[in-house]
Amino acid sequence: MNKLLLRKIMIFVLGTWLASAFALIFVTAFGLILQFGFPPVTAQPGPQPQPFVGGTLTAPLITTAPTAGASGLNLPPGTAPSSPANGDLYVTSANIFARVAGATLPLGFPLPTRAGDIAYWNGTVWVTLPGNNSGTNVLQETAAGVPSWVSAPPATAGGSNGQIQVNVAGSLGGFTMGGDCTFVSPNVTCLKTNGTNFGAAATLGVGAGLASSGGNIILTVPVTAANGGTGVSNSTTLTLASNNGTLTFGAATNATFPAGAHTMAALDLADQTVTGGANVTSLAQSAGNITVDCGARPLQTINNGGAFTITAPASDGSCMMLVTNTGAAGAITFSGFSVGSNTGDPLTTTNTNKFTISIWRVGGTSGYRVLAHQ
Repeated sequence: MNKLLLRKIMIFVLGTWLASAFALIFVTAFGLILQFGFPPVTAQPGPQPQPFVGGTLTAPLITTAPTAGASGLNLPPGTAPSSPANGDLYVTSANIFARVAGATLPLGFPLPTRAGDIAYWNGTVWVTLPGNNSGTNVLQETAAGVPSWVSAPPATAGGSNGQIQVNVAGSLGGFTMGGDCTFVSPNVTCLKTNGTNFGAAATLGVGAGLASSGGNIILTVPVTAANGGTGVSNSTTLTLASNNGTLTFGAATNATFPAGAHTMAALDLADQTVTGGANVTSLAQSAGNITVDCGARPLQTINNGGAFTITAPASDGSCMMLVTNTGAAGAITFSGFSVGSNTGDPLTTTNTNKFTISIWRVGGTSGYRVLAHQ
């Protein structure tokens, strides 16, 4: 044999032996695995990865905490289920939804497209009302609860300087209170009640034209003619005195009540009982023609200085008139009376003669009687 052939035979024998040795080692190791099994796996603390291909979880699902690179839970957007069941949670391109108590609820607001957009619930879903950046419109809501932008009503200035401004049919106007009061900043001034002037005194306070001293109320501010006064300040004093019940209006006008407790009589009250009395100062009339006014005073006097006429009263009432003849006395004529032939004593023109003439008018009919004093 030559050397080359011998070398090939040796390589073949060595390869066959190595293959047999590896086969024996593999078979022996596999046999041990089959006989004793894999070594046990030791459980680690915390949630364990679980393969899940559908079904019901029997333990809480705890996701990994979100990081800058990924969220802990991902629900890819898709198409909304046609018949979602209570508890379903899904995402579409419009929103994320949850099915609760038979209703599908969107959990997220619609994404605004610009500053000022307003999200509102239209009864079914959240929708967006584009914002109004013009600054001239106002937001209004229809009866169905749908908001919209409308043009703000124009308002133009009105009224007087300093008045309260109110919107009247889209325009601003001055505010007044029934015509009785006016507003000029910062005061409201009322000079009337139901259109009737009640005078400046009603608007005064103590220390502002209205003073109080020693039981007196003193008005120092004149009442204007527009408010029923004279416009002249006369330091009018209203005295409320407890001893004699005197009311004093200015220096020349007084109303004095007698001391003690008394009952006042009223001119417009019937069937009053009079238990007191009164003395009368007779009213002296000017000589000449006269129309009798019994309301002026119940006792009146006149001189007969020449012929004159006495005309019947224009209103119902009664009074007495004393006629005194002078040296130039003349005949007296009566006008407007309804009398018969007997009117009492005859009248004369004798100097110093006196006659009392009783005059009355009842129900529009006038009469008289003459009584001579000599």
